[in-house]
Amino acid sequence: MNHTLAAADRHIADIESRIARQSALIDEWARSGLNTQRAERDLRALEQVLDRTRERTQILLAPMRSTTVVAPDSPYVQPALVDEPDALAPWESPQMRIAQLAWGEGCSKPGGAGHLLELAKSLDLDSTKTVMMFGVGLGGGARAIHRRFDARIAGYEIDAEAARAARQLSVLARLEKAVDIVRYNPKEFAPRPDSYDCILSAETLFQIERKDDLLGKLALGLKPRGQIVMTDFVLGPGASPDDKRLKALASDSAFFWPANRYAQHFRERNFDLGASEDITAAYRKMVVDGCRRFAEGGPEFIANAKAYPAVTLALMKLCEARVAAFDSGLLKVMRFSAVKLSSPKLMSNW
Repeated sequence: MNHTLAAADRHIADIESRIARQSALIDEWARSGLNTQRAERDLRALEQVLDRTRERTQILLAPMRSTTVVAPDSPYVQPALVDEPDALAPWESPQMRIAQLAWGEGCSKPGGAGHLLELAKSLDLDSTKTVMMFGVGLGGGARAIHRRFDARIAGYEIDAEAARAARQLSVLARLEKAVDIVRYNPKEFAPRPDSYDCILSAETLFQIERKDDLLGKLALGLKPRGQIVMTDFVLGPGASPDDKRLKALASDSAFFWPANRYAQHFRERNFDLGASEDITAAYRKMVVDGCRRFAEGGPEFIANAKAYPAVTLALMKLCEARVAAFDSGLLKVMRFSAVKLSSPKLMSNW
């Protein structure tokens, strides 16, 4: 609870600081004879955001505060009751509901479908292409890529419940043939050789312990001159895989590699590594934007936060830990783009 309160206090303090700066700006413009009308509108908008954020923070933390004795003269006021959230769908869990409110409908990762569409831009997709997406979550990004580019998607998801939900969502969208999603089973995963035009994986491989084996299978399934685009959490410079702080950065087991190990893997296995890009800043912004979207949302967000407080707090705590890891340099997010060569690698490619 202390960490959550600290995060909420920091967010509120940031808004208050922006309000103070905006007020100072208005005063300065007024003294200079400049028109302050637009600046005053911005100030009122910030003040409204602050009020909503305080209200949502009280509601979110109310279940935990209720176990604490409150002095009669305490300034804390129990927030007003809100409507009950919609019932969970048959395929949906509280974790899925809260994730979708933060990241977007049918999505379970920061950035939502927009992040996946941005990654897919370099793949030159069309209706003749078949894409393997590894780690699809609830499949919102996979369905968005199919709708945008008309490519056929073969999706794999590690989490069994998420895989079932993603498949059901594709059925509900009448896209189960075009966006076929199944659970990833490491013992049975054996892609047919040279069968995929592209492979796309977003922030998933850190959950795989035997990454060399998986990457080898992915390479086998990719056609010659096929492209793989992958993003993943990697260890920052000098960070140790045994660092105890890493345990707080995943909801389950995690096995982080340094970025150069991914680069080495591609270069040694008949791939032309075209890009190795640090996207930590952009990813950090997606995390913060999603949390802010949840905190500043309307009645639906409030009702679900109140109905599932433990799930909401777990998500916010995970996001807080990852942002702290980005800021400290413990963790980075990298994007790799590589092309499978059609002939044995020449010395000039090393």
